[in-house]
Amino acid sequence: MKKSISFFLIAAITPFWTNTFARENDAFKEPAKEWLSNSRPLGFQENKGQMAGTDNKPAPYVLFKAQTPNLNIWVTTSGLSYQFFKKEKEGSDEKEGMRKKPHIPFEEAQEVGSGEWQRVDMVLKGANINKENITTEGDLTHGDVNYYLGHCPDGIFKVKTYKKVIIKEVYPGIDWVLYTSPSTVTGGLLKHEFVVHPHANPDQIKLIYEGKGKLDVENNQIYFENELGKINEEKLLCYQGNESNAVRSKY
Repeated sequence: MKKSISFFLIAAITPFWTNTFARENDAFKEPAKEWLSNSRPLGFQENKGQMAGTDNKPAPYVLFKAQTPNLNIWVTTSGLSYQFFKKEKEGSDEKEGMRKKPHIPFEEAQEVGSGEWQRVDMVLKGANINKENITTEGDLTHGDVNYYLGHCPDGIFKVKTYKKVIIKEVYPGIDWVLYTSPSTVTGGLLKHEFVVHPHANPDQIKLIYEGKGKLDVENNQIYFENELGKINEEKLLCYQGNESNAVRSKY
């Protein structure tokens, strides 16, 4: 009998729309973002080379990106990175040094411009998050999504956004699944679970939170927040076979 022990993370945030169009010409950016914010469902955008670090070089350690106003969520080869940000208003006197903070390794430091940033990483300790072990489901892409950026002037073409990402064997016998689901309150929720196959040891799963802010575990839920935002990972749920066969568990 297949044994599945699933851990669910529900991020109760406003819907985050995938920013799937960018050009060096700023005149294109804001109209594109406004259109996308009204037309794109919650999803994971693949990195085909369009995502770059602050050195303007490709960031292959970034696998997918999900986005909401004031929050980016990155799926990386280490785990998840929650990047809270607050943009400067036009004409702000904020120092130019805020534009690219050292702890922001992704292209948003270039794309968003000046502002305040905070980041929290959820690291899967000892995990093997390998791009070759990834499968996707639920193509949410509308039309062709192409990027022309400074580090890829010849273009990155047909970038896809997906509803579900499955990463096999992050630990021996354990898969990591990330997906989205509708919400009447927020418009969409991000969830993730670990599927523990027969004979695999769930004790391998170790989550480490790193970053600036406050972290609490209360009523078997994880809360973390800083001055720019907060995330609630709802109650830990473990089950075998189906959710009616719950397994007692706690953080």
